[in-house]
Amino acid sequence: MSHPLTLNACSEDPVLSQIVGRHLYHSITVSFRTSDADYESPARLTRSISENPRILFYVRVLRIRVIKHKKYDNSDVDIKQGLNQFAKTLRMFRALECIKLTTSQKFNWPDVFRAALEDRLGLPGLKKLHIEGNQNCPCSFIDNHENIEDLLLSPALHLGTKRRRCVSTLPQLKSLTLLTWPYNCSTASITPHIKELRWLKCGSSAVGHLPEFLKVCSQTLNKLDIDLRCLKCKIQVSSGKSTMLP
Repeated sequence: MSHPLTLNACSEDPVLSQIVGRHLYHSITVSFRTSDADYESPARLTRSISENPRILFYVRVLRIRVIKHKKYDNSDVDIKQGLNQFAKTLRMFRALECIKLTTSQKFNWPDVFRAALEDRLGLPGLKKLHIEGNQNCPCSFIDNHENIEDLLLSPALHLGTKRRRCVSTLPQLKSLTLLTWPYNCSTASITPHIKELRWLKCGSSAVGHLPEFLKVCSQTLNKLDIDLRCLKCKIQVSSGKSTMLP
């Protein structure tokens, strides 16, 4: 009973609504672009929560999506105002397990929203943080949050320029995905925090750092995925031995 149309139909029934709610709202995407009819708008989600506060306990995966049409789109001000207005609603989510931040053109998160986001990143049950797209990522997004075990960093990510001050406070990760190598990021800023790593996924631009990574986490790593552009392979690492998988 996971089809969205089925879940929506069942949600109209007063008896079934509470049962299907946890499935219907398990993963939601909030889009800060007016033309995105396929995703929740922040206003509509806030209104739904006001009418049915139970939604706050159903949402486990929350994706914040900021997609601009053009490089020099003038909607930045409106988008940032919308994010800051959504900050109050964001702070109300109590059961999050994963937050995903997705952007297109280079983007800086506004202060009020960022404070609410960092507050939610500290939730004990939140284990996953996925940062996708072209954005400036303050190092505070991933420092001092020992609860985070699964970190994904993808194309054109700019880590904060004060990175060195935050290195020692990164969590010990269980899973790390590097779709591309982040800007302003040295291997030394990551290796101290992968001593317990179990799963490492690398894109083509991060493959060159593998030897340094494996020196640190080879004893705990049991799965290594490598994407070499046209060539995709998977290597299963177990008991110090590597086997190429089809």
